[in-house]
Amino acid sequence: MSNEALQQIREFAVGKPLADVIAKAKPAGWAVRIMRENGKRCLGTCDHNPGRINVAVENGQVIEVISLG
Repeated sequence: MSNEALQQIREFAVGKPLADVIAKAKPAGWAVRIMRENGKRCLGTCDHNPGRINVAVENGQVIEVISLG
């Protein structure tokens, strides 16, 4: 994925409520996985899914797109 595409995903998700991001990502074929919530790491599997957005969430808001996959 290009840096431009990653930046577009960040613009799409960061600063928005998690529920809104999930609701808009799902019809577009993306899954959203929380990797950090309110400062605590969440467990994640080691599988790679190119259609998954890994995010950090604080108080229900996406604060960071950590990675894709």
